[in-house]
Amino acid sequence: MQKYGVNELRRMFLEFFESKDHLAMKSFSLVPHNDNSLLLINAGMAPLKPYFTGQEIPPRRRVCTCQKCIRTGDIENIGKTARHGTFFEMLGNFSFGDYFKTESLHWSWEFLTQVVGLDPDRLYPSIYLDDEEAFKIWNEEIGVPAERIFRFGREDNFWEHGAGPCGPCSEIYYDRGEKYGCGKPDCTVGCECDRYIEVWNNVFSQFENDGHGNYTELAQKNIDTGMGLERLAVVVQDVDSLFTIDTNKALLDRVCQLAGKEYQKDYETDVSLRIDRPYQILYLYDLRRHHALQRRPRLCAPPAFTPGCPPWEKAGDRRKVLSQPLRYSDRIIQRRISGAGGEEGDDL
Repeated sequence: MQKYGVNELRRMFLEFFESKDHLAMKSFSLVPHNDNSLLLINAGMAPLKPYFTGQEIPPRRRVCTCQKCIRTGDIENIGKTARHGTFFEMLGNFSFGDYFKTESLHWSWEFLTQVVGLDPDRLYPSIYLDDEEAFKIWNEEIGVPAERIFRFGREDNFWEHGAGPCGPCSEIYYDRGEKYGCGKPDCTVGCECDRYIEVWNNVFSQFENDGHGNYTELAQKNIDTGMGLERLAVVVQDVDSLFTIDTNKALLDRVCQLAGKEYQKDYETDVSLRIDRPYQILYLYDLRRHHALQRRPRLCAPPAFTPGCPPWEKAGDRRKVLSQPLRYSDRIIQRRISGAGGEEGDDL
């Protein structure tokens, strides 16, 4: 398998779905437009909600995107696993009342095995408990053995984020090998270790959640898929985590140099370096500590936000996104205060 770079994988995905008559759209702003259920865009489908519900007419019934996203729900896992990140890019192909499960699953398999070149024997689909239609597609049409198709419940295989379209889903896991596993004899798909990593999620969006736990059938059945670009790169490049893929490794190496630290020598230091990744650009951008402290919140915020604006103040997400990396960055970025009239950070 060729070890494609992040930028190559992004291009390959969009071009593949363009060949399937999809319109490739640019990434939307991280700030939701006319959506009070979200503070920040957390999935590729989030900016497309009006197309799913029928409130707006999409530019085409088939589109694909590489959407910038921020998630804080699992922020406590950042830096401690190979697969969790706060800021990431999500590849996705979408159908608004056009194709449904059959095409979606077939194209996912085709892209991963024939375009990217992943070994099909290392891919494991999962489905919602009673989704027999998805099982038949995987087993009878694509040819995945029944014992390699896993059935999970609502927590794992029913996708929803806030109010809006939702539905059962089918995920695709990749076996990275024993060296990334926990060593337990019962380690398999769904284990919390980093051996079996979820690469792609096909959501069969057929319900509308009103935000209060009430579900109604959508007028049209839709497809919403999501594949973390960085996760795909981890698999393709066979690196230990999303922090060491080609694009992130350059930042990590530079911060290690500035901090006088060495990566993969000490677990606690490694966690700190990974958590601090969103702020690595900031440190390279502004090397004076007192300016960095003043500018961090503004640089981290999306363009439409300024510190103190209502959306940030109403959510604990702001504290999570800002305080955790700030805490860890002060542990690993060592600065000296010059005794000869120099300013903090001059040694950087």
